[in-house]
Amino acid sequence: MSRLLLFTAMISLASVSFADKVDDIVRKEMETRKVQGAVVAVIKNGKVAKKAAYGYANIENHVKVRLDSVFEIGSITKQFTATLVMKLVEEGKLRLDQPVCEYMPDIPPAWKAITLRLLLAHQSGLKNVNEVDGMSIFDNVDYAKFIKGLSSHPLEFVPGTKYAYRNTGYCFAGHIIERVTGKPYWTYLSEIIFKPLGMSHSQQRDPSSVIKNRVSGYDLVDGKALNRASYLTDINAAGAITSTILDLIKWNAAIDKNRVVSADSQKLMWTPNNLSDGKATRYGLGWIATEYRGAKLLTHGGSTSGFSAVIQKYVDSGVTIIILTNCETLNTAAFIAQEVAPEYVDFKK
Repeated sequence: MSRLLLFTAMISLASVSFADKVDDIVRKEMETRKVQGAVVAVIKNGKVAKKAAYGYANIENHVKVRLDSVFEIGSITKQFTATLVMKLVEEGKLRLDQPVCEYMPDIPPAWKAITLRLLLAHQSGLKNVNEVDGMSIFDNVDYAKFIKGLSSHPLEFVPGTKYAYRNTGYCFAGHIIERVTGKPYWTYLSEIIFKPLGMSHSQQRDPSSVIKNRVSGYDLVDGKALNRASYLTDINAAGAITSTILDLIKWNAAIDKNRVVSADSQKLMWTPNNLSDGKATRYGLGWIATEYRGAKLLTHGGSTSGFSAVIQKYVDSGVTIIILTNCETLNTAAFIAQEVAPEYVDFKK
């Protein structure tokens, strides 16, 4: 064998030996879970350790996912809404434990025990907006329609006595933000977060808008990928952001460096809110505080028709994992992230 051939063979073997294991993990999980496309980012100690795109953004046109592909991020939106609320709290324009009737005096009397904190902690007792008629994304749901639609349904429990994950509280918080700032939610979000952080590919998921590099969403029905359902609830400030993995890397850096709100405000957002009887929950304000394999984990997922997303922060290891997919199955992105985590996190259990 010539030296050139020997050298080429050695290079080939080296590339096989040092192939990225994370790529193998993600591709295997995508195949198992029938995920058409995904993007992954891992940040360790403030530096991007991994960012990659896999599969297809649109299977009909055979368009591959790229790092600048735009996905729906679902309820990760709640982090942004909670951050805007805390920004206004810092400015003295909102108070977490103030009854929301102080900001919205026209709400039903039965709601007057609901505070802003209870809205954001999923303890309001309000019916899930996804289960209320007339709340389609095509119904032009403004504040009046939102209140009217919900007011015909009684509270499901006394505010503060139970935890029930709902989009309603964050949609409501979005209207409060508009009332206090005098600006549309999306305008204020862009002014306070998107533009200052350079998140130029993040915006509202409005189906009628032409969004460059928008990814197609897919639902799984009997194991087969179908174009996502046409009916979409107007979840607005609770889950309607579209973004890219590159923009969310910027978002994570802003969180770590307290660029939008103070360290004290961020700590409060990461702190679970107990029920009125002292019983613990895991939900803070736009974040879930939990553990995985003995490691402290701050996280939030996002699931909309056709999409699954997650951000996981392993605080003690300085590791953040962000995954976006165009598969609607609940927690798909979180399950993939948990498989990736051992490559970067030193689990003690």
